[in-house]
Formats: sequence, C-alpha cells, structure tokens
Amino acid sequence: MAAIESWDSERAPQVPASRLAAERIAADPLLSQLAWITDTRGPDDGPVRIQFLAEQPSLVFPAGVSFEEGFRRLLDSLAHDGTLPPEAHIGPPLPAGKTLRLPSRPGQGIAIDLRSPRGYLTPSGILPVGFAAPAGWSDEEATARIAEARESGLIVPLGAVIDPPDLEPCQVLDPADPSPSCQLSPPLRDRRVGSP
Repeated sequence: MAAIESWDSERAPQVPASRLAAERIAADPLLSQLAWITDTRGPDDGPVRIQFLAEQPSLVFPAGVSFEEGFRRLLDSLAHDGTLPPEAHIGPPLPAGKTLRLPSRPGQGIAIDLRSPRGYLTPSGILPVGFAAPAGWSDEEATARIAEARESGLIVPLGAVIDPPDLEPCQVLDPADPSPSCQLSPPLRDRRVGSP
C-alpha cells in the first residue's frame, strides 16, 4: 500500500475555514449530501453508519498523488473554496466498503470514496467524526462553535482541525492484492441516508 503515507499533524487541514466555504458546501447538490461533512444522523437518530449511506461517486486524483495528499487536497479545497479540488475528477463509486482504490496500472491515480473518505470504524460501520479545537479555544468557545456548525448544517466547526484518516486494509481496494471488504454489523433497517 505505497499510496498511503503517515499523517503530518503539523499540516492538518481545517474544514471549513470560512463562512463562504460552509455556504457553498451546504448549497452544493453533492457535497451537501455527504454525511461526513454535514450534520446527518443515522436512521435510528444515532451516528451515521456506512451501511445506511447511499452510494456516492469517488474522487479520482492524478497519478502520483498519495492517499494522504489526496485527502489533504480534498479538505483544503473544501476549507478554502467549498468545492472539490480542481485537479481531481468525479469517478464511479467504489465497491461497497472500500474507501480507497489504489492504481491498477502506471499513469492511473488513486480514487477516494466520497461516501467515507476517512474510512469507518469496524465492525460498527460508524463514520468517525474526528476534529479537534485549535489551541486557544476554551471549552465554552468550542461548544459554541460546534452548536453554530450544527445550526448551519455542518458537522465540523469553522476553524476546527481534522483528525487523520486511519484505514484498515479491508477498506482499501488494491488490484495487486485483492481483499474482501470489512465485515460489518448488519444494519438495523434498510434505510439509506442521502438517497432520493
């Protein structure tokens, strides 16, 4: 899995960094449906689980971009512009349970599943909501910013730092070493979040 690098916490991105970016995300037909960005709850009003999410397209990066760099570019573009990175393009959905597709031939880039680009917890399938308050935020300020984000339909407060992705091997589609998707707990009901 050479396309996965260690996360540089000193360069951790913030999403969204501005109110304009947050408004663009909320107004975009695709981005506004992504449960890892928006304040979406599961069908049981609990945390969102990948088993309940509607299929979403992947984001395909140019050859040579690692998973860490692609994820960073995705978050940076969302933070600054409220859009997907211009150098990447929308691709077909990845197989159920796969978060990353590694290149299968020279000249091909990675693809990151927009349904859960940070992966998910196993066996629950819960999408992690990983962000931290920057140094200097008091508990009261962090609580207020989280409430403000939720009111505007976002899950991550303005200026919050995103925690690194942590994929298990079963979440990676590696054409050179195919493995089955992760075993997940069965869904409670067959109701999908983000489907029409």
